[in-house]
This record gives sequence, C-alpha cells and structure tokens, in this order.
Amino acid sequence: MKTIAKASAVIMVLAILLSLAACGGAKEEAADTANASPLVGTWSNSEYGTAYTFNADGSGVLTGDVTGSGYTMEFTYEDKGTYVDIDYNVATKVQSIDYSISGDTLTLAGIEYKK
Repeated sequence: MKTIAKASAVIMVLAILLSLAACGGAKEEAADTANASPLVGTWSNSEYGTAYTFNADGSGVLTGDVTGSGYTMEFTYEDKGTYVDIDYNVATKVQSIDYSISGDTLTLAGIEYKK
C-alpha cells in the first residue's frame, strides 16, 4: 500500500512539473512575439520581381524571378534598428543594409518593398 502511495505521489509531482514547464514555454513564446523585429513578414517589389521574407527566428529567404528562371536564397539576419545585418551564407562578409519602415512599405537599400 505504501508503494502505491509513493508511486502516486511521484506521478503527481511529475504531472505538476510538466504543467509548469508547459506554461513557461507559452510565456517565452509570447515574449518572443512581443519583441519581434518590425522586419518580420514578407516584403515584395513587383518592379524587380523580388521578395524578402524575414522570420521571427532571425532566418529569412530572398526570392526572385527577374529573368523568368526564379531563384531562392536563404539567409540569416540581425535587426539593428536602422539597419539590418544580413548573412547570405555565400560570401564571407555580412552585409549591413540601411532600412526604414513606413506603414506597409519597407525601404531596404533605397528600394521599396510592400508588405
């Protein structure tokens, strides 16, 4: 009987710990969303046939179809407020590019993209 009581107590403690861990994850996810870069989302430029997608986790994708053949280039980025550091993983140097956002328009290196 004591063994069953101890096993039940252990199971209850584990259930409580798992519940608390799950709650902590939701708080962290909410904090990440609240601190998300204003760059997060997909920004397109129809004139050049390109689009940047910035993900909340610091990854992104540049897509385009300038010549009709299409291309996709994955990158990582770090938002610095008035500029963004982008690493396209093809060159050894990270590119620092000035940007501004006004409404649904991103101006990146002087080129306008719409959300």
